[in-house]
Amino acid sequence: MNNKKNKGGRNPKLDPAINRYSVNFSSEEDMRFLKMFDRSGMTSKSAFIKARIFGEPFHVVTFDKTMPS
Repeated sequence: MNNKKNKGGRNPKLDPAINRYSVNFSSEEDMRFLKMFDRSGMTSKSAFIKARIFGEPFHVVTFDKTMPS
């Protein structure tokens, strides 16, 4: 018999992201960043930043509201 209790939750990642960095933007730089992030269609800012740093593809999603669906 196994006496180990199941604590629940998800399984831990094999290579967790534990290193953190901080960057400060001016108001103008922040507006540029947020505009790029919005155009990317990504939902996570950290994933967007990593994609930009490591040169992963950058997709811009645009919707033309004047076109009938």
